[in-house]
Parts: sequence; C-alpha cells; structure tokens
Amino acid sequence: MIYSLYPLLKVVSGISLHPIMYFGVNNKYQGNNYGKLLMSYIFEQIHQLSFFVGITLIQVHALESAVDFYKKQGFDVYGAHKQIKNIEALAITLKEVEDMLL
Repeated sequence: MIYSLYPLLKVVSGISLHPIMYFGVNNKYQGNNYGKLLMSYIFEQIHQLSFFVGITLIQVHALESAVDFYKKQGFDVYGAHKQIKNIEALAITLKEVEDMLL
C-alpha cells in the first residue's frame, strides 16, 4: 500500500509535497466518522512513507462544502484552486500529523 503512494510525491520550491487526491465518503455514509477513520489511515501511511522519501507537507484540494471537514483534521486553508471554482487548497505539515499520531 505504501509504495502506491510514492508516484504522487512532488517537490515544490524545495518542499516535498504529497497530495491527497479523490478522497470522499458517499453522502449516505457521512456523519459516521468514516472520513475521519480513513484520514487517520492515510496520515499513518504517509507518515510511514516519509521515512523513505522525506515528505514535509500534505496537500488537498477540496470542495467548499468539505473544507470544514479538512479543518477538523488539522488542515489549514492557503488559497483557492486557480482553475476550478468552489475548490479550496488546504495543507497540513508532516510535523502536525506526527503530533496527532502520538
């Protein structure tokens, strides 16, 4: 599982950035903590991967309706998507993820 994440790694301005892409929970299952559980699993996998490839930042582009969910997971908004309306860019540092996992 970890190795399938490696091709997504990008280096932007000297920062090793790992995007989370196409993450979501079906509407009928929302509100049951499935998103939180899945995000915890993703954080654990990225944390393990970071020992091999030096990830420092995790990024996600989210619908405006999902921004509050990501904020609850520790992400901070840093801007809007440049090509798509109603999409926000959010990020969390690996250090913040490590602190949550402890």
